[in-house]
Amino acid sequence: MSRFRSAEEAKAQKPRKARDRSPKSSRPPAGLCSHSNILSLQDQVGNRAVSELLHSPNAPSPGGDEKSSIVDSVLDKNEGQPLDSATRAWMESRFERDLSRVRIHTDAEAAESARETDALAYTVGQHVVFRSGQYRPESLQGRAVLAHELAHTIQQEDCSSQAPGESPDLESEAHRAAQGVMLNRPVQIEPAASAPAVQFLRVTGGGFGKALEEYTKIWNVPDQAVQLLKKSASFMQMANSLDEHYYWARDPSRTIYSPMPDDSGRVTEGSQIGKRPLFVLKYSEGSSFVQFHSPVSAVSGDEIRIQHRDTSGFIQDIVHEAAHAVHFVTGHAPEPTALVEAIQSGLKEEIQTRNVEEKTLKQIPSSKVRKGFRPVGSRVPAEVERDMAPGIGLTYLENFFFSWRLREAMNAEKLTDDDTVEIRKHVESNYDEKSPLISTPRPMPNEETGVFRLSDYGQVWFNRLQAIKEWKEFYQKHKPDDDDFAEAEEKMRQEHAKKFFEGRVSYSALPVKKK
Repeated sequence: MSRFRSAEEAKAQKPRKARDRSPKSSRPPAGLCSHSNILSLQDQVGNRAVSELLHSPNAPSPGGDEKSSIVDSVLDKNEGQPLDSATRAWMESRFERDLSRVRIHTDAEAAESARETDALAYTVGQHVVFRSGQYRPESLQGRAVLAHELAHTIQQEDCSSQAPGESPDLESEAHRAAQGVMLNRPVQIEPAASAPAVQFLRVTGGGFGKALEEYTKIWNVPDQAVQLLKKSASFMQMANSLDEHYYWARDPSRTIYSPMPDDSGRVTEGSQIGKRPLFVLKYSEGSSFVQFHSPVSAVSGDEIRIQHRDTSGFIQDIVHEAAHAVHFVTGHAPEPTALVEAIQSGLKEEIQTRNVEEKTLKQIPSSKVRKGFRPVGSRVPAEVERDMAPGIGLTYLENFFFSWRLREAMNAEKLTDDDTVEIRKHVESNYDEKSPLISTPRPMPNEETGVFRLSDYGQVWFNRLQAIKEWKEFYQKHKPDDDDFAEAEEKMRQEHAKKFFEGRVSYSALPVKKK
């Protein structure tokens, strides 16, 4: 996969004579795919293009004729080397296939061809070409890369026709095969009737690119969304920044041994030392960026949660949440020491994120897609306070308040993370919105049911649940097109302020609108 010429240009090109790409020392398999249509891949590229996020959108890339010449030159000059006996035996036991005809290319010209085609590795028939330093079957990462490419050699064993571009299904199959190999499981994969003549492994070392790539594959995000994002200089800058701080938490090369992050959210051992694990996940209740150890965190790492799957919605969601993630891992502001300071800091960060969102969305070169974007939120602090935080179910001011109070109570009560998890589970399993008292069966005289009052942390969590529940009920009863919607919504905010804010904060006055 790479930056190829357009489909129109490809149609105008004179077809090239197909070549046999099986090892010259072995009998060529029947119907082996040629690579004569390599130049027609543009605009049909699969979702693995996401990994190109690691590269500058303005970086020069060889044109179609040059790419074809690069591949030809490598395979014409060097027959490659077979897999070493130990690696071959290990892989054959998992693929349950004869891999004797596979040839590996790691010489200088081969490595340069992979670099110039912007790939870590690529497969042509039974030939696998690696970029410098990528053929490392003795390492977990290298083994995962090799397994992915070996899956492609099997797919290309008996191609009866040439495919006009990469097949997302074949890429997904190769990805699953690599995961199976890394988990020491037998892999079932069969030759494809049609496959791209040249298949590129575009999985680079960037954690954000890998995590996003997995998401687009699983949820079938339109390829156009990826291609448009790549054309935004602002988004590319964010992607590069995130790649410096994150590793993909579900990388198949890390499934056997993956150290847990420490309390700071970073790993302290292994090849990704100092980096944070990242998940990009589908979430039906609104997009958000969730930090590791957050009370609403569901995994052992930071999360970018995405709600929308259409092109416009996906682009807007990932841009906004990536901006939050960048601010989190690159921000150098001191931690707030007071509630009001924490709220002001949160509002400032949200406004900065909205500015980045607006700038980035303007760089998307498709008027049709831009028309599908939702309006970017207000940059007026008093209005941001009142906006509903996506994926949370609270206003931003409520969310900032409860987040601070939970940390405050946790520190005051000297609770561990495990303690807070148990308290939240207990409150949620015994939740009764009518009372802050939680009934629970416990040993009592005469086997009576005991009732106890919540700790401060438990009470804050209870209040948070109550606020979310009341907002959910509000939006079930009131719709934005109701005549009194704005008035009713503001009344609800003020009622919550009196009920939950403990007299410590309040909503800022809204600016007077000019007539």
